[in-house]
Amino acid sequence: MGLFYAYVIDVALNPLLLSLNRWVVTFQSRAIADEWWRKIDDNPTAQKSKITRISPQLYKNDASTGYQAYDSITEKEDKMFFTALPGRGSYGLTLIPPATITDHISGGTYFIRSQSSPDIYWCVKDDKFIHASRTERTKFRIRIKGASTEGKVMIGSDDIQITLAFGDLKTNTNDSNVLVAGKKAETYKFSDFSGGFMIQGAKGPDECGRESSEVDKIYKTDQGEIWELTN
Repeated sequence: MGLFYAYVIDVALNPLLLSLNRWVVTFQSRAIADEWWRKIDDNPTAQKSKITRISPQLYKNDASTGYQAYDSITEKEDKMFFTALPGRGSYGLTLIPPATITDHISGGTYFIRSQSSPDIYWCVKDDKFIHASRTERTKFRIRIKGASTEGKVMIGSDDIQITLAFGDLKTNTNDSNVLVAGKKAETYKFSDFSGGFMIQGAKGPDECGRESSEVDKIYKTDQGEIWELTN
């Protein structure tokens, strides 16, 4: 995914003037948008109460506190910027493109699928290995490791644990780096979904041109592919 956009609206002003204090925020990527929000969400000061995340593409700012949303930009100046929107009654305003995405919330349940081949999903079979499958899929619960992390937006640097959404099986890696479901919960990085897991074997048609429905197991690697979380 390329550039990612969000609206920020100031809710503190008179409704007649509300449109004079709206911004479109352009992020280098959806990941940068999530990192920006986590910086705000994790801030130990009252900054968190001044900006509220409604959805991945909509935030509200209470400027009556003396804090403007764009004041949050520090080290990410080159990866995001604010653009003021014209006032009420302006014509020719183009809406930002809505993004069909799954919100990455700690403690949520997700299917995991290949970005390059969206019909391939992670699936736990009777052998307890995690397979890549075109015919079956398993829902997983993904959470940031540690206490009081439920509901937080997950970002690449987070330590996470992956469990089955139902039951008590947890994801770990065996001696062959293959992912299995068992009693032990291994810690991964959320960024592992962007290059840390790979299918052990070919994904495409076999040597006779037949499309295989089962495409082997998932293993941990440093040169993997990109996986998407879906609901």
